[in-house]
Amino acid sequence: MNLALIISTCTTIFFGLVAIILSIKKDRKEKFSIRDSRDAKYNSVEEEFVHMMVHELRSPLTSIKDASELLITSAPSLTEGEKEQFLKIINRQSKSLLEQIASILDAAKFESGTFVLDRKNENIRDLINERIKMFEPQVTRKKITLSSHIEGPIPPVYLDCIRIDQVLNNLISNSIKFTPSGGKVWIEARAVDRNVEISISDTGIGIEKELQDKIFSKFYQVKTPDIQDERIGSGLGLYIAKKIIDAHKGSIEVQSEAGKGTSMKFTLPILDQAEIQESAPLPAQYTFPN
Repeated sequence: MNLALIISTCTTIFFGLVAIILSIKKDRKEKFSIRDSRDAKYNSVEEEFVHMMVHELRSPLTSIKDASELLITSAPSLTEGEKEQFLKIINRQSKSLLEQIASILDAAKFESGTFVLDRKNENIRDLINERIKMFEPQVTRKKITLSSHIEGPIPPVYLDCIRIDQVLNNLISNSIKFTPSGGKVWIEARAVDRNVEISISDTGIGIEKELQDKIFSKFYQVKTPDIQDERIGSGLGLYIAKKIIDAHKGSIEVQSEAGKGTSMKFTLPILDQAEIQESAPLPAQYTFPN
């Protein structure tokens, strides 16, 4: 087992979290040096930022924890190839964690009112395959089947890879959380007209029809007796996912029936070379609502 890699990962996580805490304290000190009628608003923004930090770091930390636990508890029965695979997951997720920490630190600049996408041509098939590998320890532990079906060739899509990874992480993580042991989660992708459609479906507990219009609201959480305490998040995940898709000029929707599973589908526009060149000098951006 590569102990140095695990120690390096833990060190990375520790210093990343320290950086976030210092950033919050610095931001608070600067904000509250001016005592005016905006104090309540600043309190609210700071609280929302902390909630977002916890939510966005939970998924990669869980993957690192699960992979490292499998390495520790099952080491004698694992082949060298299997050990290497789990170490790659730990390494990959530590890098993802650093990227998300950098993104959260950028989000601390909410006062500027803008958030910039770093878009490049990306291969959707590769993004989906990477997400499936990342969640392998979780679905194995929970005995859930995770699969994908990519229909036909899909041209490269002009997008922010880190942000779309965040969307996929959130939707897949939700499907796994709300699908009982023995269930299924599957990802589908296809090109339709000038868009790529990506759907994440499951055989989980589903969402009541009257609640489906509310799930993309800030801080909203579906209340159900089937949800255990450890499943409850900050209520920001789907809100953030929708804002990221909106920034890409795409759309996101939910189809669900209580007791019969959920399907979350989002679209991303396929741009031709002329459209990419035209939009390249000015990265897509949007304003976070107060």
